[in-house]
Formats: sequence, structure tokens, C-alpha cells
Amino acid sequence: MAGINISAGSSQEQPWYVALLGLAEHFRTSNPQNIRLCIHCLQSIFNFSPPPHIEARTHLQLGTILLTHAKNIDIARSHLEKAWTISSTVPHIDDVRFESASILSQVYSEKQNQPQHAKPILLKAIELSQQAPYWHCRLLFQLAQLHTAEKDWLAAMNMMGIGADYALSVRSEYTR
Repeated sequence: MAGINISAGSSQEQPWYVALLGLAEHFRTSNPQNIRLCIHCLQSIFNFSPPPHIEARTHLQLGTILLTHAKNIDIARSHLEKAWTISSTVPHIDDVRFESASILSQVYSEKQNQPQHAKPILLKAIELSQQAPYWHCRLLFQLAQLHTAEKDWLAAMNMMGIGADYALSVRSEYTR
């Protein structure tokens, strides 16, 4: 699992935010891990009424950690939904926006067997990601994979074709 991104956002982040992220990362990486305290540190960030970019990133981090370490998928999904919703309205946090969309759609399709909830999220993220080649291709392939799992071969091939055309347009021969 990727670490907690302490350098997220601008270099002028609030000291309380950097301190809580540092503590959360310490607890996550200590031997043995103390995920409970890591989660408490991240949840404490909300007590400061953080700006939307911090709130969205924190929800993404909590959702990811809870998905990996907790049994209650609904709580993880709730944090991922909040990350997706908030990041969809905040400029310049594409990484949070697209990662939350990707993970949230995986939760819906793979863990909760609700692909009908995953598709609209992926479609909206694909629409928003056209200026981010990595995420655009990744999300297209994820939607193609979802169609394949449903044995909707035509839709899957259509997504692959769109992905190949896009890769060609951004000169990514390897991806194509």
C-alpha cells in the first residue's frame, strides 16, 4: 500500500496538518503497525475544519486504509465517496479525484457486486480526465475490465478502442 502523502498540496500547509499526517504515517509504518492510531490521527484532521483539498485527500487516505485493514467496507466506501464528491468540485487535485474514482468503482464492482454504481463514476472520471493521460487510460481500461467481467464484449472492445485512439493522440505508443 502506498504511504500517506505528507507533501500533499502546497508547501504552506498548516503545521497541524503536517504533524497529524506525519504521526499517521509513523503509526502505519511502525513495527508492528498501529492502524487504529493511524486512523485516529487522520480522523483528527476533520476537527480543524480543513480546506476542501485537505478534506478530500484525508477522506481518500482514510478510505484506502480502512479498505485494506478493516472489515467494514461500508465505512471505507463512505470515505471514498466523500473524497470523490469533494474532489470533483475542487480544482488542481486530479490525483485525489481520479484515484478516489478508481478505488470507489473497484469497491462497488468487486467487493459489493454493484457494477451499476461503478459505471457512472468511471464514466464521469473518464470525462474529467482527458487532460491527464495516465488516469484517462487507466480509467478507460478499468471500465473495459468491468464490461469484460459482465461479458459485455462489445462495450469492452469499444472502451479498448477509445483507449487505443486516445493513446495514439497523446503519442503513447506503449499504451496503445
